[in-house]
Amino acid sequence: MTQPIFHLPRKPEPPPSPDRPGSRHVGLLRELTRNGFVRRIASALDFWSMPKERRQVPRMDQVRDWCREAFEQRGHIAALMAIAKVADAYRHMPPEGKDAFFALLRDEFAVDEAALQRAITGYQMRGNDVAGAPAAGEALVKLYHALESPRLALFEQFNTIPDGVKFLVDLRADLNERLAHDPELAPLEYELRRKLTTFFNLGFLELERIGWESPAALLENLMRYEAVNRIGTWDDLKHRLISDRACYAFLHPAMPCEPVIFVEVALVQGMAANIQRLLDPAAPDVSPEEADTAIFYGISNAQRGLRGIQFGNLLIKHVVARLRSEVPNLQTFATLSPMPRFRADYLDAAVADGSIVEHFAPGERQRLCDAAHTDGPAAAVRALLA
Repeated sequence: MTQPIFHLPRKPEPPPSPDRPGSRHVGLLRELTRNGFVRRIASALDFWSMPKERRQVPRMDQVRDWCREAFEQRGHIAALMAIAKVADAYRHMPPEGKDAFFALLRDEFAVDEAALQRAITGYQMRGNDVAGAPAAGEALVKLYHALESPRLALFEQFNTIPDGVKFLVDLRADLNERLAHDPELAPLEYELRRKLTTFFNLGFLELERIGWESPAALLENLMRYEAVNRIGTWDDLKHRLISDRACYAFLHPAMPCEPVIFVEVALVQGMAANIQRLLDPAAPDVSPEEADTAIFYGISNAQRGLRGIQFGNLLIKHVVARLRSEVPNLQTFATLSPMPRFRADYLDAAVADGSIVEHFAPGERQRLCDAAHTDGPAAAVRALLA
């Protein structure tokens, strides 16, 4: 087995996560101050440190009060503690509790309609000679402010607590599941998407090669998030990370063990004919010095809460630039990607007339029949595609 294309310095493992979800706001205060008195207050307020039999998910009116406190006291430690308790409570809510939380944000932390109407009227009167008419610039600023809902301030508060960015990503994933049933959540989704777009702009993302020596939590997430070519075992994963294989990911500093998006690359001689050969652990390795082609054979958006925010083209362009500098003998860069309308225009017809059988070796035909519990390979393909 040849050595990896290059070595990355081993990163220290992240500290283990607290056993108690509610300790996030305790940890936050410990970061902000070393004052023992404040730490004792934080411990006393640690709701989730209660014995399990005494623990109850906070009522929605408590969550409402914490949200209001976070909004009204922003800039103070009390606001940070309040928003941390909201995050802890949300993580323990059942689905119906999360529905109620989104309804709370939708209805009680929305844009002030009266203030917005006044701002619109002022903007329409801008620059007029009428007494009291605002200047054009002033009217526009007031309109901007009127369009900013209190929810935006809450989202910014979540960003200040430990794991807060990941919380917002997961929050949007939950929100997107509810949009079809509640279109009135669209303004909330828009605001959250705009906020995450700001948090995850290219200036904050770090391109890293994930290697076999990367933190175990990152490797586990890589296996979990692979959406194109499933990684079945640790040996399978190792095969994709060493020798003539590589995996590159965009990471966010606030989510060091959670890839945002990642792409898998194989270094080969000439164009690869099929994906199976690239994934075969028994296939002979190609020395990076002998490779002339880089095949991008799988790209996965790891975070459901970031869907709709584009990273794929940026990632591939950055990886190409990096490979050019590290493996200068590469001449060709290509992808093995799904073909639009391939099934409708070609595959279904080949299955229907039986010609699909010609594309499988005898051993593969038998495995298809075994997997589908059928007698013929054409029927097996038909059953597996159903």
